[in-house]
Amino acid sequence: MYRRFKEIFESARFKTLAAQGARVQRVLWASTSTKNPAYSDVRYVETLIGPGYGQHDARRDSGAFRDHGQARVTVEEGIEEARAVFQALADLGH
Repeated sequence: MYRRFKEIFESARFKTLAAQGARVQRVLWASTSTKNPAYSDVRYVETLIGPGYGQHDARRDSGAFRDHGQARVTVEEGIEEARAVFQALADLGH
């Protein structure tokens, strides 16, 4: 998702639109709270940090994140592994 976001909003086409007043549409992550009690309560919030993002119902997760979360850009970590998974699915006809 982040790769597609960057493709669109860093494109020459969008830069032309931005010069005319268009604004970047932020990506909104929803349901980032951890449902499995065996996982860290900031597991999904920490893995979706990047420029241009918003989070649905951030109030619930922000207290835990302020308490013990680690702030760093993480959304691009594991990109090559993700591409390999999607390629493997495509190779299987999915």
